[in-house]
Amino acid sequence: MRLKTTSKESQKLFIESISSLFDDPEKLLPKCLDPGLFCPINSYAKKLKSGKDFSKYLKSADQLMSAVAETQKVSESDSIPFLGMVKTPLGSVEYAKKGETDPLVLAGVQHFSNPIWRMLAFSSISRTRGLRLYSTKSLYLSSCKNSSPGTEFFKSALEDEGIQYSIDGTDIFVGSGPNYFRVTHLGAVSLNLGSDSSSSTVHSIMKHILTPDFQNDFHFSMDFLEVASDQFPSKAVDSYLSGKMNDRTFYRETADYRLSQAISGRYIIIGSDLYSTPEEFVSKHEFLYVPKPLVQKAIEESGKGLYMDAFSERKVLEHIWPSAGKEILHEMFPDADSSLISSLKGSPIEQIDSLNGEGRISDFMSKLNIRPWSDDSRFLLQILGDYYTSGKERAMREGERIMGTSMNRRAIFYAFLSSVGEAANREWQFSQNEKELSFKISGIISDMIRGEPEHLSDLFEAIKPFLG
Repeated sequence: MRLKTTSKESQKLFIESISSLFDDPEKLLPKCLDPGLFCPINSYAKKLKSGKDFSKYLKSADQLMSAVAETQKVSESDSIPFLGMVKTPLGSVEYAKKGETDPLVLAGVQHFSNPIWRMLAFSSISRTRGLRLYSTKSLYLSSCKNSSPGTEFFKSALEDEGIQYSIDGTDIFVGSGPNYFRVTHLGAVSLNLGSDSSSSTVHSIMKHILTPDFQNDFHFSMDFLEVASDQFPSKAVDSYLSGKMNDRTFYRETADYRLSQAISGRYIIIGSDLYSTPEEFVSKHEFLYVPKPLVQKAIEESGKGLYMDAFSERKVLEHIWPSAGKEILHEMFPDADSSLISSLKGSPIEQIDSLNGEGRISDFMSKLNIRPWSDDSRFLLQILGDYYTSGKERAMREGERIMGTSMNRRAIFYAFLSSVGEAANREWQFSQNEKELSFKISGIISDMIRGEPEHLSDLFEAIKPFLG
């Protein structure tokens, strides 16, 4: 055993403390919630009440009575220069030894007035006879028959630990949510622990309970995705019970774990709604960019589910695009060149818009019999095509998205903005060189914007020298 030396003053205080036990030895005992014929607490009450001399128990196989006798022997000593130290899950506790008693039991008896350490006196009985101990500053209870101590005990334990709570019947709430996981004790009392709680509530309460089977006494449950998985991650449980994780982190770790399990199980989760099949999911939501059958097929072939806080077609497409995007584009645009599809950049919706734009531009150019001779001229045609077919706002949005870093394209776009009266709001985006080139072509582009589409062919010939 580990030893520690003590001062004369400490020795005196320790001896006085343990001596006070023998003024009323029964103060060592908890109140039993369900006493019966074979209740060990009743049995010990009779033994402790029977006399003041417990020396006959010094070599008893009954560890509790042996510890009482050994403690009485220590109390009669003039000094105890050395104290033993025994480790427990809650830290190390000191004791004075004068025999062969189990150090845990001995330490419990000698700290009979401490609401935590006093339970150690019954550690041996708890292991062998299933006795449960519940101890706080104001309550000291035991159970022989798996009885729960009720809400009053849990309230008392939370108060000892400085944890704020509210109560509704047999339900105790820690934190204000908005979500909770539940810890039910022996089916009688439920602790509802909020996803915003910074306390490590169960670990704090465990200090006040001695039980031979914690896992049997406490049942964990959580509503989040319980249909897909009712499990808790074992590493998170171990960290939480050891006090290394608070309620909030434990909730998040469990939610993330269940989410991963649900996605692996091919569930689709939108907020609090859960869909077991892609068909069920697509039937309940509107898709504006991609036909539902293509979305359903892509999700089915991906082999996994997905999660979103709220429905978003954009997020659904981003989920399926890496594996099915090109196939979807080929299905939607059968006339599009494969190399064009492969070269597309941006989000799925931007790629779809680009191909829609290509279709509009192709129709636009074929009607006017105009063919681009360079990337810059194609860019100008796309702006004009969007402007004539969809209006100024789309032309501005698409032009800004695809103009890139080319000085010619940026000059074209600035000249277009000037022609539609929007340059002043964006002037800071363009360099002086881009503006100078823009001034040279702005008259031609203004004529393109203000004139009739059938005259664009001549204007394109006029702008060719500036675009190369």
